[in-house]
Amino acid sequence: MMVVSMPFFGLAFGGSQPFFAKAQSDNDGSAASACPPPLVKPVEPFDLASYLGEWYVQAQAPNSYQPVNTLYCVKATYSLEDGATTPQRIRVNNQARTGSVTGPSRGGLPGNNDAFLQAIVRGNNKGELAVGPRFLPDFLKGPYWIVHYDSDAGEAIITGGAPTQTGENGLCKGARGSFFNPNGNGEGLWVFTREAMPSEDRVSALTGKVRELGLDPSVLVRVPQDGCGTFETD
Repeated sequence: MMVVSMPFFGLAFGGSQPFFAKAQSDNDGSAASACPPPLVKPVEPFDLASYLGEWYVQAQAPNSYQPVNTLYCVKATYSLEDGATTPQRIRVNNQARTGSVTGPSRGGLPGNNDAFLQAIVRGNNKGELAVGPRFLPDFLKGPYWIVHYDSDAGEAIITGGAPTQTGENGLCKGARGSFFNPNGNGEGLWVFTREAMPSEDRVSALTGKVRELGLDPSVLVRVPQDGCGTFETD
């Protein structure tokens, strides 16, 4: 996204090994037959106010701005910018650790009015944002689509826009950053929960939801959240 999407340039960060590559062996129950899959689109209706706050990344696809060694203790915090603006603007603070759950911290400072990342609301009453460094003009910010959101359960699935590449078993995954796509727009797949350490059954169920949407879960890396402690900037 450029979703310099969230947390370091984008939404979030995650763990260390491909955790879901063998979660399912077939395409049964998935929605994809061509990319992008028809079910992957911003959710409607969407309550932005309920979405704001702190999210923990349980799994994500490594990308050009969030390499696998930075995917520990990843979390993202969203809050409205001060003042009424059109489009609405959201402060994005992403944090993570590098190398291990006790490694050096990486990311923004919660509550900082000058947070490096900023999101703008693209859709009217739907989960469509764009994220990037606040100095970038809005048209260069990357797509951030909330494609599954359950406020009561405290869970969400985010993509960096429409996934255009074919992955395992005909399921879809995002593009990669390249010379022609230096911002990494279109990259990214994240699984969020409000709870820092949900049960493995719950994470597996969310991974199943990823598959049902037609997305390739084999790209996901499990993000460790146990033993993370308090960030120096908390």
